[in-house]
Amino acid sequence: MGPDSHFVIRLTLLASLLLTMQETAVAQIEPQPHRDDAEHEATRQAERVEPVLTRMPELLVYADPEYTLAMREEGLEGEVVLLLTISAKGLVTDVEVIDSPDPLLSAAAKEAALGLEFQPAEIDHEPAPVQIEFGYVFSLDVGLPRDSLDEDGLAEDEEREPPPASDLEGPRGEDEPHALGEDSREATIEERLEEGPPDIPEAKKLPVTLTGRALVRGRRDPIEGAMVVSGDEVATTDSDGYFELRLRPEKSHVVSVRASGFHHFETNERIEPGERHEVVYYVQPSGQSPYETVVRATRPRKEVSRIVLSRDEAQRVPGTFGDPLRVIENLPGMARSSFIGGQLLVRGSRPEDSGVYFDGVGIPILYHFGGLTSVVNAEFIEDIDFMPGGFGAEYGRASAGIVDVTPRRLIGKPARGAAKIDIMDTSLFYRRPIGQDMAVGLALRRSYVDLFLPFFLSVTTPDTGDLGRLTVVPVYTDYQVKVDWTPSLDHELDLFVFGSRDTLELVTGGSDQMHGLGLDAKLSFHRVMISHQWRINPDLALRTRLFGGLTLQGAGFEETSGTLAIDLDLDLLEAGLRQDLSWWAHPMLTLRTGLDLYGLHGFSEIDAPIPSDMLSFPSPMQPQAENQVFDVSDGAEAVALWAETILEPSPRLQIVPGLRLDVYRLPEATWPVLEPRLSSRFGLLANTTLKAAAGIYHKAPTIIEANPVIGNPAIRPERARHLVLGVEQVLTDVIDLDVQLFHNKHTDLVVSSGEMTVEEGLAEMETFTNRGEGQAYGAELLIRHKITPRAFGWLAYTLMRSERRSSPDRDYVPASHDQTHILTLVGSYRLGRGFEVGARFRLVSGNPYTPVIDSTHDLDTDNWRPVHGPTRSARMPTFHQLDLRAEYTRTFDTFTLSAFLDLLNTYNQANVEGFQYDYRYRNKVRFNGLPLMPVLGARGQW
Repeated sequence: MGPDSHFVIRLTLLASLLLTMQETAVAQIEPQPHRDDAEHEATRQAERVEPVLTRMPELLVYADPEYTLAMREEGLEGEVVLLLTISAKGLVTDVEVIDSPDPLLSAAAKEAALGLEFQPAEIDHEPAPVQIEFGYVFSLDVGLPRDSLDEDGLAEDEEREPPPASDLEGPRGEDEPHALGEDSREATIEERLEEGPPDIPEAKKLPVTLTGRALVRGRRDPIEGAMVVSGDEVATTDSDGYFELRLRPEKSHVVSVRASGFHHFETNERIEPGERHEVVYYVQPSGQSPYETVVRATRPRKEVSRIVLSRDEAQRVPGTFGDPLRVIENLPGMARSSFIGGQLLVRGSRPEDSGVYFDGVGIPILYHFGGLTSVVNAEFIEDIDFMPGGFGAEYGRASAGIVDVTPRRLIGKPARGAAKIDIMDTSLFYRRPIGQDMAVGLALRRSYVDLFLPFFLSVTTPDTGDLGRLTVVPVYTDYQVKVDWTPSLDHELDLFVFGSRDTLELVTGGSDQMHGLGLDAKLSFHRVMISHQWRINPDLALRTRLFGGLTLQGAGFEETSGTLAIDLDLDLLEAGLRQDLSWWAHPMLTLRTGLDLYGLHGFSEIDAPIPSDMLSFPSPMQPQAENQVFDVSDGAEAVALWAETILEPSPRLQIVPGLRLDVYRLPEATWPVLEPRLSSRFGLLANTTLKAAAGIYHKAPTIIEANPVIGNPAIRPERARHLVLGVEQVLTDVIDLDVQLFHNKHTDLVVSSGEMTVEEGLAEMETFTNRGEGQAYGAELLIRHKITPRAFGWLAYTLMRSERRSSPDRDYVPASHDQTHILTLVGSYRLGRGFEVGARFRLVSGNPYTPVIDSTHDLDTDNWRPVHGPTRSARMPTFHQLDLRAEYTRTFDTFTLSAFLDLLNTYNQANVEGFQYDYRYRNKVRFNGLPLMPVLGARGQW
């Protein structure tokens, strides 16, 4: 197997490959802050930790748009979706058109919207400015144009009804939505809001004759803030979708439901005397995200490099099988991972250099083996934050990037189930409320990709005689159980139990003369997480997260010739505590600080051909060492304190200085590290934002690298310095441009050593050292089309160089995951009638590798050994692949069914993932990635 002194190097590289095969990370940038004071205040409200919307804005005065006969004769119809800015006084101060079928309809809708008046929204029981989406529907089949009505609003052939003897219709009490009477329309808006509704005796009011709920068709979720209109009567649905109307009996009434993101709903109801009519209206979504909320405000933007994805956008990307977390691999700064790895490779770094968090708690992997799907069901995911560099002091123990997944809260949602089945796996989800303040959800997934993948690989990688065939077989399962409880308005408690199990085998077949290998890997983890959020007062919030878990990792490697066999198992007991305190001290000043504790204890067993005297010097030459078993048990802890200040001297300028102190306690050493961070954003022009970030980051060595027996107890944490410069440009209402330049400098990298030291006459071999260095630099471009009722997509391009060297006196060579060009195009379009199509195209430079240029024959062992060329001096062929997706959704009143087809590698490109050599290392065959693979599946929700 070669010189004994090289064994640890070989073992370490193998362990690093197998045990970090699934690490992950993520990030981007958002549009610039709002420009006027009211919107800026809304931004600050949104930056609070889970602000409580204590009152929805309620419509007081409804204004119809002018739908002229000329518009009608031209056939203009459709929905105009507006973004309304509502002040703390309930007045519409700004109207922006989000989507419209025609400019004439846009103008009519904008003019009408300025006449809308609302009961102000309240956040934390205080009137607050908000933004809501509001829709006007112009339909040729509904109503008559104004030009055909007389001065009283009646059609020419419509029979007039005598007016009532008394004025029974008018504004209602304070607790219900109401329309203002005609007399009040003569006053100014401010006067009417100050005066409030006139005092009408209860006896003169019509009784409530129509009650009901507005629910999302197909999912039965309540629609909050929808307008239910019948004549002059207007009601707004509450958080549970309920509404009440006071309509005259013995008459047929046209009732319409209008809500942002939904099709216009209209029906006829006849009210019988002495009865209260109860209804349920199922309203069809119009194609906008079904997960959008009504109240709009800008998320925090303190990270310079940050990408935030919505669930709806992420689930519709081709090639992801509807898994939102898989979208991360299509973002700028993400290198392409081989299909068997599922790694997230941030800006050319190793997968273990990045941190993966679920609600701020670290997990070992984000993707199952094979990278086919994530380890958490999509129904538990709210947002995905990807930060490829320059992140704030809140995050640490990572030298590359961060992925943080925000879970969904289940309270306030009705009972719901979902099931998905395709040729890869089957997943189930169920959620149920328990009373008003508690809800529980659970999910389960099981794969059977091992039944299909070998077949597809055998089609594109047939037996080639002497060279044989390589087949990859991954199997995975995962589970999640979540309980949410809101004991009071100021407290929220969540319990989340989740875990996954993965196995992977590389199985060779074909000729007995091939130089084959056997490889199997396993990784499973289990986590219990408790989260508590306490709103101490409107300006102070404390969040606490406590977790414990078990991680089991293992890998086996064997050459079929029997010359080398290694088994490695590593079990980790982990626990941690995070506390984050946020104080909104002033509209221009936010203070954040926190405590971050983490501890682990590892149990490792290594079964490998380790000579008993490998650590002695000089080391005797042996043809082959006997396998020995090493048991290693060690622990490590990390304690961190962090703080950052968000300074906003004006709506255009934000400065975020931060500082993090991490103390790493390794088996025989303690290393304190100080990490200053600084980021800034500046609104240069109305639609242009400049940004910059710099920071110091560290990553601790593994307990194997720091182990005093097989590692180096004096090993230090690795260090990285990030520099980021960028600009954001709003090109249109729906298209943004983001450009970033970055430079990451890595020092104190842990590398294999093999050098000898002599102390007190004894010679010892140094297995690891901190002499390694690296750097990554480049540019990233993102052009993003925001999600609209019809389409969304983006173009992501990364130009990058990632380099490593084993010591400062060596030359840089390309890093293992260096990919010079990474181009990704993603697009999806809704055709209507439930059909949607999309495509993803990727073009990526090939990974560097060390070529085999010759071989030698070892007569002692009768084995052939490769002779390698310069380190990573050759590259794989360029990768390119087109994935297509088509989906059809049929919505019923109480459930939804979808059928989808993902075509991976549509034109069956034979992308090279590696090479397999014959036993003499003279001939090689390409190990190709996934062939053309149709993934047909169905999803149901009820």
